[in-house]
Amino acid sequence: MSKQKILFDANIIIELHQLSLWDSVLQACHGAVTPIILREARFYRDSQGQKLPINLNKDVVDQKIEELSVSIETYNALQNVLRDSFLEGIDEGEREAIAFLHAFRENNPYLFCTADQLAIKCLGVLNLECQGIALQDLFESIGIKVNPGLKRHSRLLFEKMLNEGAQESECKSQVIFSK
Repeated sequence: MSKQKILFDANIIIELHQLSLWDSVLQACHGAVTPIILREARFYRDSQGQKLPINLNKDVVDQKIEELSVSIETYNALQNVLRDSFLEGIDEGEREAIAFLHAFRENNPYLFCTADQLAIKCLGVLNLECQGIALQDLFESIGIKVNPGLKRHSRLLFEKMLNEGAQESECKSQVIFSK
């Protein structure tokens, strides 16, 4: 059986480092990042508050994760679909990951794992619900016991945000879609 392909957001990478689960997760799935996310996830704070480095470049070189190529045209393509006022709230790394998913939606094997609610909502708006995964679901699929304190990573919250995005998509809200 092939491993799940997960496109990680910086917030998930940082939290997995804080929980000392990054290496365990990478052993159980095929991880990927976009170039901006690769630059964004630079450090985390341990349980004592000490700032520790994250070296994703080494993980790429060691082939623990894959760096997905995203052209500037792919990145900017979301501006043709979504209004700038909606895109402004989405972090550059999340936007790059969503642009990748949107551009390659027909044959993209990656699931985007993020905890950012607006990014999750954007997946719903763009009808990319099947290309996202809550951290809770990822943990369950690879046999990691879920910490009940990680509510912002719950399947329930993830689905709620996807549904809100899908409802706004159905309404073709002027706030979200470009003309």
